[in-house]
Amino acid sequence: MKAKINNGIMVSLSMLFLLFFSQGQSSTPEVEERSTCGQCDERLFCNCSSRNYRRVPTVTITEVVTLDLSFNDITTVAEDDLREYTQLRTLDLRSNRIQSIHEWAFHLLQGLESLDLSYNQLAGLSPAWFSKLLSLQHLNLLGNCYRTLGPGGAPSLFRSLTRLRFLRFGNPALEEVRRGDLAGVIQLDQLEVYGNNLKR
Repeated sequence: MKAKINNGIMVSLSMLFLLFFSQGQSSTPEVEERSTCGQCDERLFCNCSSRNYRRVPTVTITEVVTLDLSFNDITTVAEDDLREYTQLRTLDLRSNRIQSIHEWAFHLLQGLESLDLSYNQLAGLSPAWFSKLLSLQHLNLLGNCYRTLGPGGAPSLFRSLTRLRFLRFGNPALEEVRRGDLAGVIQLDQLEVYGNNLKR
C-alpha cells in the first residue's frame, strides 16, 4: 500500500511539473522569423505576391525598385522592415491583413512614387507614415476600416504629399470627410472617395 501511494505521488508531481513547464513555455510569445523572397528579376522587380507571408519578407536585392507584397497575410509593418530598400519607387501592400504600421516604417523611402495600402484592416491613419514621402504620386487607401481621415483639429493626413496626383480612399465605415482633410494636396488629377455612410 505504501509503494502505491508513493507511486501515485510521483505520478502527480510529474504531471504537475509537465503542466507548469508547458504553461511557462506557452506564455512566451514566439517571434516569427522573416522569410526571404527571391523572386526578383533584372528590372529590379520583386514579385512576392500570394506567398502566405505573415511578416514583410527580406528580398535578395536591396536595390529593388518595385516590390509587390500583395495578397499575403501580413499583419504589421515594423520600423525596420523596409529600411534597406531606399531605391523603392513602387510598394504594393494591398489585400493583406495589416492592422498596424510603425510611424517610421516608410521614412527612408523618400523616392517612393506609388503606395498601395488598400484592402487591409487599418482602423486609423497616421500622417507620420507619409511625412517623408515627398515624391509620392499615387496613394490607395481604399477598403480599410478607418472612420475618419484623422482626429479633428489634427494636421492634414496628406499635408506632406504636395506631388500627389492620384488619391483613393474610403470604405463602408467612413463617416465624414472634414474641411481641411485634403490640405496640402494641390496637384490632384484623380480623386476617388468611397463611403456609403458619409455624413458630410
